[in-house]
Amino acid sequence: MSGGKRNGKGESMKALGGSRSRFISGVAVSLGLALVGLQPLAAQAATPTISATVLGRTTIQVSGYGFGSGDRVMVVDSVGGKVFTWATRTILPPPPPIKCTSSNPCQYFPIVIGGRISTTLPKHVVQCLFESVSVRAYDLTTHTHSNVARVILGFGLCK
Repeated sequence: MSGGKRNGKGESMKALGGSRSRFISGVAVSLGLALVGLQPLAAQAATPTISATVLGRTTIQVSGYGFGSGDRVMVVDSVGGKVFTWATRTILPPPPPIKCTSSNPCQYFPIVIGGRISTTLPKHVVQCLFESVSVRAYDLTTHTHSNVARVILGFGLCK
């Protein structure tokens, strides 16, 4: 009789409890993965990053990311150049699922990249010497600033 009780009601309750705990742990893992997936958004929004290049030795082209989506951004340089632009938002489709299982549920969250900028500062009048110029961008909505990018303007020494 004791063998019948093990295979009877008592064991089915244990099996039911086991599947319930697996379900709850699967939900917890899914929530944890969703929160981990959102962390890069917060990191991007907190630290805008820019890069700068020189066109024709007198014009600075600036691009960057990590600004607030739709925020107004001011880009300034160390020789008095200033321009205002708007940060755009880029939404990437989620990656295709590799294999969805109960222990590895499919995630269908789109990837949102923080606001991007691309702008050109006014042309600088540089005579002959190389001139080192620093460029920085300010998100006017979140009051955060980017890294400093440095470029060299000019044509070199005059002859």
